[in-house]
Amino acid sequence: PTRYHMHIHPNLTTLDVKGQVTIDFNVEKDTFFIVLHSKNLTITDKMVTTDRKTNRLQISRFLEYPHGQQLYLEMKEKFRKRVNYTLIMRFATRLSRELEGFYLSSYTTKDGERRYLATTHFEPTYARTAFPCFDEPQFKARFKMSIFRDRFHISLFNMPIVNTEDAGFYMGTGLLRDDFQESVEMSTYLVAFVVCDYKHISGRTSRDVSVSVYAPPDLIPQAKFALDTAVSMMDHYEDFFGVDYPLPKQDLIAIPDFGVGAMENWGLITYRETSIL
Repeated sequence: PTRYHMHIHPNLTTLDVKGQVTIDFNVEKDTFFIVLHSKNLTITDKMVTTDRKTNRLQISRFLEYPHGQQLYLEMKEKFRKRVNYTLIMRFATRLSRELEGFYLSSYTTKDGERRYLATTHFEPTYARTAFPCFDEPQFKARFKMSIFRDRFHISLFNMPIVNTEDAGFYMGTGLLRDDFQESVEMSTYLVAFVVCDYKHISGRTSRDVSVSVYAPPDLIPQAKFALDTAVSMMDHYEDFFGVDYPLPKQDLIAIPDFGVGAMENWGLITYRETSIL
């Protein structure tokens, strides 16, 4: 795979998730079939095209192997090496209640109101529970993301938002679509996205990289230490290693229900609340 372009719509009320992933890929040797990963996803539609996009190729067999968390896609004619192909899949799933994959978390405001958020944890092999993918760390690719959300939520991804549009009547009233800048090449387990109603505070490194800490509104006063530390550590590490931080921003976010201490998603580091605030 070289590029993933995802559209995802998590409904935080019904817990239903609908999505579409477009995967640009090529094969290293001629083959009739490809195998990729999927777990607890219902594939509702699939299509393979060549780089001319108009040329839709015929799929002869599509098999799901739940035990191996795999999808098998066999073609009528061979995939040829040095040809660019595009696989488009529509899928449906549910937000998980476990602390892995794309899951539901919640916090309580100081007035006792429970608020919900959807967040991810993909290491080591849970990206496949959120979208069909080649879920092996050596298969690095660029990721482009669009997230549908309610107006009272925000959405976050590894990269910054470049555009927000009204999703219009087709997707249901009041929905917005956030489009994000394409990522650098990275493994699937480092992909992260969050839909929540958090607030944030921001700072900038000496090289003008934006650093933000996101937390529930009531807890924002506790976030300043983490922000100040993150900004100075980014400067220190760039100086120490002699390597510039390669992304345009670095977000740190406090997650109420989080299985590990923190997760180094590139550009969107998730933390257990107690490890950051």
